[in-house]
Amino acid sequence: MGLFSFAKRKTDDATVTHPPTDDGAFQIRSTLNPALSIPELMTNTTVSACVSLIADAIAQLPINLFRRTSTGRYRAVDHPLYQIMKSEPNPEQVSFTFIQQLLSHLLLRGNAYIYTARASGMNPLVQAMYALDPDKMKIKRDWSTMELLYYYTVNGTTYTYTRDQVLHIPAFVLNGLYGLSPLEYSAHIAKTGVELDEYVSNYFNGEFRSKLLIDVPEGKKWTKDNTKEWTEYLRAVHMGKENQGKPLFMYDGLKASALNVPSNIDSQLDTTLSRAEKEVAKAYRVPLFMLGKDDAKFTNNEQANAFFLQMTLQPWITRLEKYFARLIPAYERDYLYFEFETNAMLRGDQKARTEVYVKEITTGMSTLNDINRRENRPLLPPEIGDIRFIPVNMMPLTPENVAAYMAAQKAKMEELAAGKVTITSDKKDDKAEE
Repeated sequence: MGLFSFAKRKTDDATVTHPPTDDGAFQIRSTLNPALSIPELMTNTTVSACVSLIADAIAQLPINLFRRTSTGRYRAVDHPLYQIMKSEPNPEQVSFTFIQQLLSHLLLRGNAYIYTARASGMNPLVQAMYALDPDKMKIKRDWSTMELLYYYTVNGTTYTYTRDQVLHIPAFVLNGLYGLSPLEYSAHIAKTGVELDEYVSNYFNGEFRSKLLIDVPEGKKWTKDNTKEWTEYLRAVHMGKENQGKPLFMYDGLKASALNVPSNIDSQLDTTLSRAEKEVAKAYRVPLFMLGKDDAKFTNNEQANAFFLQMTLQPWITRLEKYFARLIPAYERDYLYFEFETNAMLRGDQKARTEVYVKEITTGMSTLNDINRRENRPLLPPEIGDIRFIPVNMMPLTPENVAAYMAAQKAKMEELAAGKVTITSDKKDDKAEE
């Protein structure tokens, strides 16, 4: 049995012969990797806020599979991929958590991997999708065939997959096979933020606010073991929240005094924390007002959402749409495509939407059912809800009415040409008046 019971090839880690790979990818990752695990990165509130904000915002957007035809586009509800992507990618997850997991991998590790369980046959369709842990995946290129192989290690066992089985979605790619997360090409930002959080935590957890100078009486024998013993004693008895306010007792003639070394670290702590937060937000291209760190410069939520969508979310949305297209069989890619619905983010208030809808209906741009779909309302019968109107006494825009209108206009033009109709003007002849 293979991983997920779908693996075709399984090899032991000791017997795997890895082909050559692109060394540049590993050099970049080793240089820029902050050496922090995902749980460690998520302990930084700014990192977790940015990741959650982007991942949740995109995961809650509806995603549809559309079929392009000569008369327009329609939801391909009859296609197996439609329900898999829209509602249940696998028996263990719904679409929201699946997309959320993929984005968290992209935002924190720069790579998302999807194992695709396919049906057997000449044109195997995707039956289920599973997100794989990017930290357990290695990519190798077989230079004899130029094919990429994916080595996924779980509990000491390595499973080997091909591109037909694993869909790899990289984030920012420089010159290797792996993508880089926003934090990987600005690693110092994440490390600084985590270290500042640790500093603040230690500060309020009862650490000494300044270094202690221990004065040993002259002539007293003092060894390294004594230093270690006293250091452990001070940490155990006088540090921590539970020991705050307790008196400090010194023995054997030792004296303790605070070593007040001039430092502006504490005085600038708030400024330093604020700068670290801004740098993390810049790495993820998240506006500060979305993190509650600045006032929005927009007059309404619609403008703010449009800015957030265009500058922050759209690159990630486009990346997912383009790579999801590889899940579609090659012979169907000319007319099938995935698309996230972003219109909900751009909705104005009720008054503004009503004004727009009235204009669309009275100019024939939209039907009543088009509006009902946007507002998630019940649809009207087709003979009423799917009819378009034009602003000629709000006449239904049907082929019969259009033909009648054009015939009437043609008749008027013929009468005008025959001289049966005269054109009157309200303008007076200035010369006649003179």
